[in-house]
Amino acid sequence: MSNNNNQSTHFLHFLHYTRNLYVLAWLSLFVLLLSNQALLFYELSWIDEDKLITEKIAQQTLLAQKINLFDKLEKENSYIKIKENHLYIKKKIKEYIKNYNETKFENTFNEFIITSKKISSFEEIQLLSKVEIQFLDELNIIRNLFNQKKDNDKNFLVNTEIFITILFFIVLIAQWLTTFKPMWIKLRTMSIEVTDINNQLSEQVNEISMIEKELRQNMEELEILNENLYVREQKSKEQEILLGEIQKFAGLGYFEMDFINQTSIWSDTMYQIFGVDVSTIPPYAEEYFDYIHPQDREKALQIWEKLKTEEMIEFTKRIIRSNNETKYLTIKIQNKRDTEGKKIGIQGTAMDVTLLKQAQIELENIHEDVLDSLNYAQRIQNAILPHEDILKKYLPNNFVLYVPKDIVSGDFYWISHRNYKTILVVADCTGHGIPGAFMSFIGTLLLNEIVNFRNIISPEEILNELRAGIKKALRQEETSNHDGMDATVLTIDQFPAEYKEMLGSPKIEFAGANNPLYYIQNGELKEIKGSSLAIGGVDYFVKEDFFRKHEIEINTPTMLYMFSDGYQDQFGGERNSRFTTRRLKNLLLEIHEKPLEEQRTLLRKNINEWTKNTRQIDDILIVGIRLFPV
Repeated sequence: MSNNNNQSTHFLHFLHYTRNLYVLAWLSLFVLLLSNQALLFYELSWIDEDKLITEKIAQQTLLAQKINLFDKLEKENSYIKIKENHLYIKKKIKEYIKNYNETKFENTFNEFIITSKKISSFEEIQLLSKVEIQFLDELNIIRNLFNQKKDNDKNFLVNTEIFITILFFIVLIAQWLTTFKPMWIKLRTMSIEVTDINNQLSEQVNEISMIEKELRQNMEELEILNENLYVREQKSKEQEILLGEIQKFAGLGYFEMDFINQTSIWSDTMYQIFGVDVSTIPPYAEEYFDYIHPQDREKALQIWEKLKTEEMIEFTKRIIRSNNETKYLTIKIQNKRDTEGKKIGIQGTAMDVTLLKQAQIELENIHEDVLDSLNYAQRIQNAILPHEDILKKYLPNNFVLYVPKDIVSGDFYWISHRNYKTILVVADCTGHGIPGAFMSFIGTLLLNEIVNFRNIISPEEILNELRAGIKKALRQEETSNHDGMDATVLTIDQFPAEYKEMLGSPKIEFAGANNPLYYIQNGELKEIKGSSLAIGGVDYFVKEDFFRKHEIEINTPTMLYMFSDGYQDQFGGERNSRFTTRRLKNLLLEIHEKPLEEQRTLLRKNINEWTKNTRQIDDILIVGIRLFPV
């Protein structure tokens, strides 16, 4: 038993040490992720900056080519504009291009301006052409340098995200191999040991109960029959010897306290439990408090008071032995009365349960370590999900009901805004918990690359590229990995009102992978089914080769709902059955006109009532959006 305790202690030290290492690793990954997100925002802002620089260079080129075709007044205005552009381009060169010869650019510009002002006849234009070509060549070099910087920044961000993904998987795999797997094996072993101890304790308690019953029967028989004193003493000694042997075998101590003579009696096992020499007089009344742990003395006083109104009490308390060792005891006390029912003392048993208590404490510590790791993974996953401010910025009227089954989730949602369109994705990955979280992280990284870097914004193309990316990332053509995800993708037109005449009325484009889209217009719920094609996994029953795109006109107030299958597949109710899509449709029709936050609250309340007597079986995600005609 001592060897098992040492092994448990070493194992706990190992867990605490690895937990600190992995907390540091997760923190480092989190910092890298935040840094990369900051670089992403910088890159997005740089795209707009690069567009303006490109326009300035193009305008400068056009002015340089046509400066001698204007009359004198327009020529002066062109000089003013070309100098303003020149100052702006010089400023951006200093900000973004470090290894460029600005003096050369300045000299070329000045020579071009001076030469153009000297031209007074058509014959002299040839002289200007040479200088103009040099100036245009220099502008072209600057444009190429800006393009090169933009490409370098984009490549750096892509490589950084790949690097973070690889680190994420390495840390999680290492944590599984070095912490979670040993924890699981240790928990299983300790669970078996605790079960054995509980069985032994149960058997011992049953034996003690039977012995106590037999003792009471014998005492009643002795009092009723009033046998010969010698015979009675002999039987009593035999029973005491038997009880002592049983108590010693079971580790159970017996004690009595006589209120008439103010004395106490201890069995040999009691002396062993308290670590006291058998020649020591057992403590009486308040003397017991010298052995009780200081933190349990108040509890002991309360139990002593309870004995005034209750006949029997069972409880667990700590004692401090003479060598300062702490022991946990389970004690059972009952009042002792004479033939007239008068209370004359107490009697009881004490059992050493220190090993069982230590096992319980170790299990609680291990459980806490596992929860700490999962909670940290949850913080990382929440950092990846779109912030509420981003959702409100591009979709002011929205709600999100996000209820993971475990601490981390396999459902996720993602948003971006490109070219006057808002792209919203709701996805349901294979599994839940840690496996599902892996897939959601991969899906988020792939969507960032597909939409934000490759500028693919049509929903069916996004799903096609996401499907190819999942198969490549998990090497599904080479391995037996069948993981994937179902998803819905919306692109919502949000161009300025002045573009409506040219582009037509705003519309919604939708594509789905196994998941549908619900939308309600004029009190009628309509469903657009997604393509029968999953993202990743094995395509045994595929009916389609590519994802299909659908369009919806927003010519009336419209309520849209995107969701995973967790809500409608949840078991519950009086018959413990599935919630079903029919119930979900009826519920959405019932609440769709209410404020969005109230809709979210009602959906959460409804599923909580449905699962009142059952556990949640899958992650739940519902996103609602209200759109109005422009």
